[in-house]
Amino acid sequence: MSTTLVADIGGSKSRFALANPSGDLEHVLVIENDTVADLDAAVARYLEETGAHPRAATLAVAGSVDGEEVVLTNRTGWRLRRGEFAERFGFSQLRVLKCEGRARSRYRSGRGGASARGWPLARDSERRRTCLVWSAGAGRNRDVR
Repeated sequence: MSTTLVADIGGSKSRFALANPSGDLEHVLVIENDTVADLDAAVARYLEETGAHPRAATLAVAGSVDGEEVVLTNRTGWRLRRGEFAERFGFSQLRVLKCEGRARSRYRSGRGGASARGWPLARDSERRRTCLVWSAGAGRNRDVR
């Protein structure tokens, strides 16, 4: 069964989970960003703690997502180079979505019980992307722009 790493990278907390093919979330983990050196360390910690080896990842971040290098605006010094990041973690697919602003979201009503709570989906009709967002961290939902 194939899973995708999904993450909402916030300024103070990063939220990670594995999405299975039916869309249910498993192994939800919130990491306090001050406890890790950078984005790579946060992802490595999640994968190590869960023992997961997903082949795909979707990250929701605040910052410019155009181009090879992604620089986060809410976490000074956190950045990734798409190709290197995907290779380092073995992702054959990597999506990085820009998420910010007030949410226009609806909560997912999945069968995943606790694993689906707190993961509203915000729809960007212009780009037709779905961005996983979470209301923890700064206390505000984030949205795709």
